[in-house]
Amino acid sequence: MFSSNNTTEDIFELALADGGCILNIDDITMIETVKNFPELICFRYNPVNGARQRVDRHSRRSQIRPAPRPDHSAYRTAIKRGAKRFGLHSMIISNERNYRYMVETVRMLLELIEEVSKELNIKFEFFNISGGIGIPTIRKTLLSTCLLL
Repeated sequence: MFSSNNTTEDIFELALADGGCILNIDDITMIETVKNFPELICFRYNPVNGARQRVDRHSRRSQIRPAPRPDHSAYRTAIKRGAKRFGLHSMIISNERNYRYMVETVRMLLELIEEVSKELNIKFEFFNISGGIGIPTIRKTLLSTCLLL
């Protein structure tokens, strides 16, 4: 998956060359920057809830900020540009130990997938969640977190 911010047309072309990649667009305003639009496209969405807002408020220099919800127009535009296959990407907080946050994020992603699928009659091939589960220093806590997920 190729994902970046403030990406130039040249960089998108390089990422898609020689068989390409799964292109993830972090900012829907970048759709028009992709000259030769791929058949498979993915948009990033980082749902914002209470836990996320607390973290962002205390880490203003963080590169991972909430991405606006890709509305149906992003996918509609992608279809017009030639996309036939679709995905959704989310970057959650790394080292998160609160499994409820991850479960809530998955719920929000699945809701968005259901809405867009129904309205535009498209099928999503995948959604992915990057980031990760934090590893606590106490083995008992690690085991219980993994079992709850």
